[in-house]
Amino acid sequence: QDNSPPNPYAEMLHVGVVVKDLDRAVARFKAMGFTDIRVSPPSKGVDRTYRGKPIDVTLKQAFVHGTRPMIELMEPVGDAPSPWGDYLEEHGEVLHHVAFRVPDTGPELEKYRKLGLEEVASGKWPEGDSHWGTFHYVQEPEGGVIVEFISRVPRK
Repeated sequence: QDNSPPNPYAEMLHVGVVVKDLDRAVARFKAMGFTDIRVSPPSKGVDRTYRGKPIDVTLKQAFVHGTRPMIELMEPVGDAPSPWGDYLEEHGEVLHHVAFRVPDTGPELEKYRKLGLEEVASGKWPEGDSHWGTFHYVQEPEGGVIVEFISRVPRK
């Protein structure tokens, strides 16, 4: 069952921050008093694309729980183009995206395309044996903060 709120923008799921060194960032957040930090295994995800091309970068992630919204820390590993590495190189360690859970990414992507935003990246990851978690990043053509749509879809 999808736990999306009736208005997907009523509650932000998380904010994503790109970092140069995940271990150092986790240690820094712990030193600041954040105690519930869950580090995920490094992953290349599934079917990840960036500007229409496959992403060949591993992403190290940690999620800071107990905050509203949750905080996602992300370290790209590898020199190939990626939405995380390119943003980190251009802006340094900063807010990368704001994320919302939506029941269906199709209508949201269409709405944002009509507003002139571009889908810059997408991909998925396994959620149990029967579903995929999916992400889509949209952004103004000139840059700026990325909006992420997260959805859960049945595996086919």
